[in-house]
Amino acid sequence: MTTVSVNMRIDRELKCQAEELFHEMGFTLTSAVTSFLRQSVQEQGFPYRPSVRYSKELIESCREAEREARDPSTPRYHNSEELKAAIEAL
Repeated sequence: MTTVSVNMRIDRELKCQAEELFHEMGFTLTSAVTSFLRQSVQEQGFPYRPSVRYSKELIESCREAEREARDPSTPRYHNSEELKAAIEAL
């Protein structure tokens, strides 16, 4: 098997944390990345389900929007022209 070098840019602290974790598991960073790549090829995708984690600020903004949407005193617009007129009146 012919090997090639791969150059990656990653955060220094992340690299150190990953190396420490993989060392405890008996892997080097190279062997862990290779394992990830092999499994990705076998699965034809990520070997895990990627997910999005939202910030506390975004979650709170969504909750605020939901509260406002339920508030009967929040102005309602039936179309974009009504909304545009209200904005222009400000």
